[in-house]
Amino acid sequence: MKWLSPVFLSAALLLSGCSKNEKQLRSFEPADRDFAMEMVKKQCEIVPRHSGTPGAEKTAQLILETAQKMKGVTARIDAFTDDTPNGKMTFRNVIVELPGKGKPVIIGAHYDAKKLELVRDFQAANDGGSGVAVLLTVMKTLTSQEKPLPFPVHFIFFDGEECQIEYGDSDGLHGSRKAAKDYKGKARAMILADMVGDDDWNISLPENCTPELKKIILQAAKDLKLQDNVKEGSMQVLDDHVPFFDAGIPSVNLIDFTYGPDNAYWHTAYDKIENVDPESLGKTADLILKVLAIMEKDSFGN
Repeated sequence: MKWLSPVFLSAALLLSGCSKNEKQLRSFEPADRDFAMEMVKKQCEIVPRHSGTPGAEKTAQLILETAQKMKGVTARIDAFTDDTPNGKMTFRNVIVELPGKGKPVIIGAHYDAKKLELVRDFQAANDGGSGVAVLLTVMKTLTSQEKPLPFPVHFIFFDGEECQIEYGDSDGLHGSRKAAKDYKGKARAMILADMVGDDDWNISLPENCTPELKKIILQAAKDLKLQDNVKEGSMQVLDDHVPFFDAGIPSVNLIDFTYGPDNAYWHTAYDKIENVDPESLGKTADLILKVLAIMEKDSFGN
């Protein structure tokens, strides 16, 4: 190591285009892959867990209790009723808040599983389990920091993402529609993680996302040398980010919609823990953490 005297240091800063007041990009340790995988495993032990079942309520409680063990969080269950094709149903969003100044960044994932009539013990390890695990892993990292982020981060675990028959005003996206209504005009951004545990990890950012946020995601991926696996897509995707996007909240969806050969594992018995890769969970968590660091450095949404 070579120390620079104050004179040479000042010159070096000028030459490099830096200043003592310029914000430095925060760095995080790699996300805890083992913890993420353990969170998937715990969810897969609860079957079935589609909305309205005791398993779904038990999963909400698991998320709540896991979050409550972390430092400095405020966690609660937001229970509400909504119309469905089968009548009114109670849904439960789990909301975990990390404090800060100004509007929060929302990080979301759904925890409910698709109801499959022919698969009694459907694990939904990736489509449901992976996003929840990633959020809890990001939360674990953030709550272990000596210096917290300056802005609030709200983790929302959505119930009722899966439709019962066909997506519509009263079928599917129940939790995210409720949360988007509650947060309209009150959030600086929304980041969704869905189906991110495939061992062939390739994130495609849907067309119906906020361009400025997609740019930050792509920059974060480049910084992590993941640019070959995180790219801008050309398709629109109906998912939990859409109600926020429609509410005018900058939103982006981290999704890998190629689960198994030709997406063959999606909504089948093959969506099980054996087909979830801890490294993919960790990469997704690392990506979100890098995005938060960039938002902090650039004062995004201030």
